[in-house]
Amino acid sequence: MNRLDRISAILIQLQSRSVVRAADCAARFGVSVRTVYRDIRTLEQAGVPICGDAGVGYSLMEGYRLPPLMFTPEEALAFLTAEKFMDSLTDSHNSSHFRSGMDKVRAVMRGVQKDYVSELSEKITVRRSTPEAKRPDLLQTILKSVGDSEILSMDYTNNDGRVSRRDVEVSGVIFSHPCWYLTAWCHLRGDYRTFRLDRIDNLSSTGRRHTISEHPSLINYNERHTMKINSIEVRDLEPVKTIALTHVGDYSGIGSAFGKIGQWAGMNNYWAMRPRMLGVYHDDPDSVAPEKLRSSAALEEKPGMEPGAGMSRYTVDGGKFLVMNAEVTMTEYGAAWQKIYAEIVSRGLQEDSRDHYELYISCIDSTQGDDAPWVVEFCVPVK
Repeated sequence: MNRLDRISAILIQLQSRSVVRAADCAARFGVSVRTVYRDIRTLEQAGVPICGDAGVGYSLMEGYRLPPLMFTPEEALAFLTAEKFMDSLTDSHNSSHFRSGMDKVRAVMRGVQKDYVSELSEKITVRRSTPEAKRPDLLQTILKSVGDSEILSMDYTNNDGRVSRRDVEVSGVIFSHPCWYLTAWCHLRGDYRTFRLDRIDNLSSTGRRHTISEHPSLINYNERHTMKINSIEVRDLEPVKTIALTHVGDYSGIGSAFGKIGQWAGMNNYWAMRPRMLGVYHDDPDSVAPEKLRSSAALEEKPGMEPGAGMSRYTVDGGKFLVMNAEVTMTEYGAAWQKIYAEIVSRGLQEDSRDHYELYISCIDSTQGDDAPWVVEFCVPVK
């Protein structure tokens, strides 16, 4: 940020808060406190009536405002609620831009409105039981590529842990708890695909223009597939012996473990043995802190398999499970788990402490690529 933009941003902060500390400004803009002091003096020399002292805080003389916009209390609270969602559910760059915009909104509020919103700010929290472990700063780059109709290039890790280089034409982005996804025309597959943002690396613009003049809307694209429930039934399942790589942290971060175990399987030609793949969840996210949750990317153990670095043999317990067989895309996993948990309640069943897991059966059409709908069995242990 150049000096002029920083000084303008400080002025907006002064208009949006009762007191602004130089140390807070320095931390926000990545400069020294002494630099902030110089910026404050520049504003004073330009005729901005600033009250306060170094080490205490600064405020604007009452009555000094830019031409105001009038917001109703309901509108102000809607902005405040949106700010909480942006902080929790988007990447750091996007949430930073939104906070900057919110400062401009606060700057034009009257004193009573400002105090009202400030008091309520501490009363609203967006809590994620499974926030993303990896929240890459990709949204701004992705959305800019949509506006500029530019092709993006990226490395993508698919469901099997295989990494491929993709050139894509983004049609839009979707949030489906707990992850962000982009939908795009994939040049490698020659069709539209959905990609999880936390599986994307080395994203960059190619500078080349879209080859398709108008991509379908997200609504039309999503209508191409809707989660299909094939069966929900109580079963007695056998234990499954696996080679597992454990991830510690929120559950959606298990993708990194799948990437590593998938590469290991490929390097050792284990995929030729056709092992089943599982996503195993060991803890209850309602009672265990997100940073302490344990999950495992696992492959069914076959004769001759030896665990790789950081991996271990692990047996998934058998017994009585409610099993839902469903056809899902990546954006539908959250809805699938909600469906099976609702079914547990409706049937009067009770969960127990054994591992919950996803058993990945097969891609519905293997020619469609990694992000086509999969047949997955969602397995919840019940008493």
